[in-house]
Amino acid sequence: MTMASRIRIGEVWDSTLDAARGRARVIAPIALAALFVPGAVLNAVALFGGEGAAVPYALGTLAATALVIWGLLAIAAVVTDPATTRADAVAQANRRFGAAIANGVVLGLVVLVALLPAVIALAGAGIDWGALQGPQPNIARALAGASPGAIRFASLYGLVFVGLWLWLMGRTALTYPVALNERRGLGAVGRSFQLTRGAGAKLMAVFLLFLVVLRLLTAAVQGAVAVPVRLLLGRGSEATALFAGGLAAGLVSTALVALFCIFTGRLYVAAVGVPGD
Repeated sequence: MTMASRIRIGEVWDSTLDAARGRARVIAPIALAALFVPGAVLNAVALFGGEGAAVPYALGTLAATALVIWGLLAIAAVVTDPATTRADAVAQANRRFGAAIANGVVLGLVVLVALLPAVIALAGAGIDWGALQGPQPNIARALAGASPGAIRFASLYGLVFVGLWLWLMGRTALTYPVALNERRGLGAVGRSFQLTRGAGAKLMAVFLLFLVVLRLLTAAVQGAVAVPVRLLLGRGSEATALFAGGLAAGLVSTALVALFCIFTGRLYVAAVGVPGD
């Protein structure tokens, strides 16, 4: 029996909301530590770090990514077993962190390899790579002298890549819950593919909807906070206003990403047929 015939996305969503309401006090501190704080620190480095911020920002991004994976594990522990306490979730996430990172590296390498054709095309197109470095890249300046043909190819390839990326994210959505609950190493990716067989299109749609909502809400909140702060503080306060807006947007992003982590945990429970409330 495939996952598609076992469950319905609507049922998983209802279960997600129930888990979010019932276990919010356990999940909130984990989400703030693993999702909100790293983002706020990166935002501060990008806005106030000056010209030397590129290296700290890159290293901070790697550390933040690792913390997000840890948070995924901890939240999955909370929502896949109703008896799990916060201390239990932290301990389980710590134990399975190495295996989760290994799976994350594999998935990251797959994505990088898939991007190579576009990167190779752009490499010989006269792109100003210096304009893309640092926490605030200047895309317009980078593409100013580039070959139009290479840009068209990269754009078309990018559309195809996005579709494949959404499909891959859907099929590997259960990688971290599997790594946590089934004590699997690199086999967690294959197990996720097995559990999501027949549900790729549904999960693609879920991922796409999540990304759209995340982008729209965070942009709206950031603007709603940054603009008044900028007007209140006056000239020279652009960085402070952006930081304040980023903090507000980070809270929204943290809530949404945490909710999505809960969704993947409940999706795993539904896929393997484990009762949990």
